[in-house]
Amino acid sequence: MIGNLFADALINDRLQRARSLDMAGVYETLGGGADRLWTFYLRTYEILWALPTRRLTVGELDDRIEGDAQLGARLIRSFAGRWLDGAGRYGALCLPYLLDHADDESERLWRVWQDATTAGAGGFPDGLTEIDPGEATGAVHPALDPELNGELDRTAKDAARSAPEPQEGTERGSAGNYREPFQYGEILRASGLDLTDHEVAMRYYRERAIGHLIPFPSRRAPVSTDPLPEGVETWDVGAPLADIDWIETITRSPVIVPGITTMRRKWGTSAGNEPDRVPVDLDLYIDSSGSMPDPQVTVSYLTLAGAIVALSALRAGANVQATLWSGTNQFVTTNGFVRDEQSVLRVMTGFFGGATAFPIHITRDTFAARTPSDPPAHVLIVSDEGVTTMYDRDEAGRDGGEVMRRAIEQAGGGATMVLNLWGELENDEKLLQAQREGWDIHVVREWADLVAFARAFSRKQYEEPGTGAVR
Repeated sequence: MIGNLFADALINDRLQRARSLDMAGVYETLGGGADRLWTFYLRTYEILWALPTRRLTVGELDDRIEGDAQLGARLIRSFAGRWLDGAGRYGALCLPYLLDHADDESERLWRVWQDATTAGAGGFPDGLTEIDPGEATGAVHPALDPELNGELDRTAKDAARSAPEPQEGTERGSAGNYREPFQYGEILRASGLDLTDHEVAMRYYRERAIGHLIPFPSRRAPVSTDPLPEGVETWDVGAPLADIDWIETITRSPVIVPGITTMRRKWGTSAGNEPDRVPVDLDLYIDSSGSMPDPQVTVSYLTLAGAIVALSALRAGANVQATLWSGTNQFVTTNGFVRDEQSVLRVMTGFFGGATAFPIHITRDTFAARTPSDPPAHVLIVSDEGVTTMYDRDEAGRDGGEVMRRAIEQAGGGATMVLNLWGELENDEKLLQAQREGWDIHVVREWADLVAFARAFSRKQYEEPGTGAVR
């Protein structure tokens, strides 16, 4: 409702002054009751347009309303070109009236002005996960705002504007820079989007990840193929116009009849000299035990890191299998290796919050039927000390360590763990054993460090130095 009022005030002031439309006559015809918020709103218009007092207002005018209306008029003019910066200030100005405006009559009066409650329905608004720098300081009462009360300290303002921006590629902490998922969901719902918490989380982590995406690693196959011309055939009207071989067409007939005399080149392939690039598939495991945050409520850096790597893989043309796991029989996974972004995000944004038991059988079954002709796959696990449950016995009583070693060999693309550990890696015999067996283990002390790992993972392992190209 306040958003509507603020937008209307900005628009109507422009129409009244710059377009010479009689917006004052519109509000005079509308009239209204003695509601204090409505009285304040109409008195603001009287001041903006230099109208006589009581031309629009009918409710009681006291010193509070008069003072607020003066500030409101100054705010509308001062922030006409920076409407988003002024929105918080206008909300703070209206707050006292909102607290008093709870009776049924006022509710009926204001309901007709709430025409933007479904403004975002059916849309996909971007840029809402990050908190704009002026949001926290912008929701200040205009009486306390140096820009509006005449006490602007320009030195302090210039210093704030010259504050250094974060370096590109860094993930600023969620406190004060990014909204929590539940806050992001409230904004989407307030915009008219009808989404479940799970759907909100999928959008949240995709938006947080998108700025970190880079091409995912590729491996060289023996040879690529080069195009080989293999004669011509008739070009049909349903084929792309660019396919027409005009030289061959004119040679056949000086009269061009589409679909009759038009010809196109047929192409085959021959072995080339340059190695082909085969994207490395990604087999991703995200820990969702009780020690992990619920990604639908608060920021889960495990989910964010997983989204960065998984979406990078999909962007490069790789297939992704994502598995969310917690205790015994507590897991959800995609339908094998898929190319569906939504399926991957849906799995990663779920939550169990149970015990800890790595799903050995999923890794085992994933690579049991893997053949040498299948693309290589890289196994990536994001967890903490609970990852050592992979060395327990599987449901058939087989040694988990042996099962995992065999699966990693069949995957053929390497294996990485990134773990949040309190202690030293050298003190955990099972993790040392994993290192000896070929696991590349990265330790982070803070969950937020997973974002830097997710970016560096692809660069360190798969990019050619100085080129940005996958090797």
